[in-house]
Amino acid sequence: MTNNKISKLKNIIHLYTNTENMTNNKLAVDWLAKSYVDLLTKLNNEEISLKEFEIQYIKLLEKAKEMEKERIETAYNKGTVHGIDYPESTLPLTGEQYYYETYGGGEQWNYTQKSN
Repeated sequence: MTNNKISKLKNIIHLYTNTENMTNNKLAVDWLAKSYVDLLTKLNNEEISLKEFEIQYIKLLEKAKEMEKERIETAYNKGTVHGIDYPESTLPLTGEQYYYETYGGGEQWNYTQKSN
């Protein structure tokens, strides 16, 4: 990929995500988009091999998945359940239990396992 194409990709990602002034409250998809472009730039500049790119990309996906899981759990713990406000200590489930019951623990998104 040429530097011009990477520059265009950065502009598109910047247009659709808020990658500047990111705080700890950033969306996983925004973080992933910026991290992907940074990683792609390293590959294009031959700072990393294609194999290293693949390894680091899988790590980025796993981190983004974990970030989203934490956001879901936190939102559940601070939010309402079926329109009823609960103090966190009296919620019928913890955020982690809610995540696993709703999303099944995310095994379907395990990027490190090869499909048969």
